[in-house]
Amino acid sequence: MNHKSLDIGQLHLLWEKYSLTMSHLRRHENAKHLVDVMIRSRELLSYWIIYCLVHQSACLQFPLVKSYGVCLDAENLRHLVLSKKQAVDAAICVHAYLLDSYKRGKELFSMRNKYPSFEFAEIYGSNDANITTILREETEYIEKQISERWEKIKEKKNKAHELRMELEKVEQSKKPNDYNYLSRNAQKIETDLKAAEKPPDPLLLSLPKDRKLALRALGFLHLPRDLCHLLDLGFAAQNLLNLKNNSLQPTSTSFTSYYIGRSTHCKKGLIQTVAKLSTSNKVPTSFGPTNIDEFQCRSDGVWYPDNLLCSSSLTIMWKGVYCNPFFNPVDENNLEITAKYFTDMYTQEEYIPLNFSLLQYGEKKFSQTRGNIPLASQSIKPDSFRKVEFEPILTSRSADFAAL
Repeated sequence: MNHKSLDIGQLHLLWEKYSLTMSHLRRHENAKHLVDVMIRSRELLSYWIIYCLVHQSACLQFPLVKSYGVCLDAENLRHLVLSKKQAVDAAICVHAYLLDSYKRGKELFSMRNKYPSFEFAEIYGSNDANITTILREETEYIEKQISERWEKIKEKKNKAHELRMELEKVEQSKKPNDYNYLSRNAQKIETDLKAAEKPPDPLLLSLPKDRKLALRALGFLHLPRDLCHLLDLGFAAQNLLNLKNNSLQPTSTSFTSYYIGRSTHCKKGLIQTVAKLSTSNKVPTSFGPTNIDEFQCRSDGVWYPDNLLCSSSLTIMWKGVYCNPFFNPVDENNLEITAKYFTDMYTQEEYIPLNFSLLQYGEKKFSQTRGNIPLASQSIKPDSFRKVEFEPILTSRSADFAAL
């Protein structure tokens, strides 16, 4: 691949049009004769080619991206079923680019490792003038909220003290002949006192107290358009490894929605909608003092959402091209499931025992004694196969059923 920067927006548009075309192809009658694993393979290769081009351009446009690695594992290209020389040549180029751009433990926008993406958001946010301005203004607004609330609390505390003093005077001045009047007056004071003693509603703030966590949130939520395209394509490309394995339940709390409901910048800033930050931690429904006299400092009854952005509980939820709700497509990519997804299996009963030989697991799962398996598997040889035919078939481990 050359070092010329391509228009990321145009590449993303190309990918969207291709996705729509593939969606129509699957429903078309003339496509029924095509082997499904070949369609999946070509689609995945096309996605990965576009991803590599977008990643290359993003590295030129955003130098920070180059400090991180690609989110795709070149080893997974081994699963593909490709029958055209052009496709094989393209896969070799993609394989070379991914190997050259891979950084272990630094995979950006990876489903398998979320931590580099959070770190990237923090660093990007700390170096972006727009995001640091938003953080400063949000911090000032938060301080204003806390100060105004504390002033109201002090007023209520003083009011409650005055009402207690007034009530005490009324109780002390009671006489038999004006008991009813004073009793009614005391009741009114008691009602006002209850209202004064009632604490204000808890204050849920828009951003964490920890600056790094705040930058993590803002850096992710305010990603520029081209980085959103890289994230979108990266997640889509990873998801194609196994579209059937995307049924993970969404976590309970969307930090994105939480922030939008409390931020002063949602209308000014463009919150990216490609992916959301979601967490298994929850927003408290009630906390803080229950009586105005229990307030001792400004922070009482104030809640910062730091635990919503804790790395261990935070997840990136993606709105994929094949689904409407936001979801986490893959927790940990299962090699066996993916291998089966790109393999046409034997369906005739006598050949089913041979299906294990079709799966392409890749080098990580190669057995040191793999060459002995054909000799040791004579007991499962179908009657229609001669020994001289059976051993090469088990040795070939070809994923392309048509070639067999």
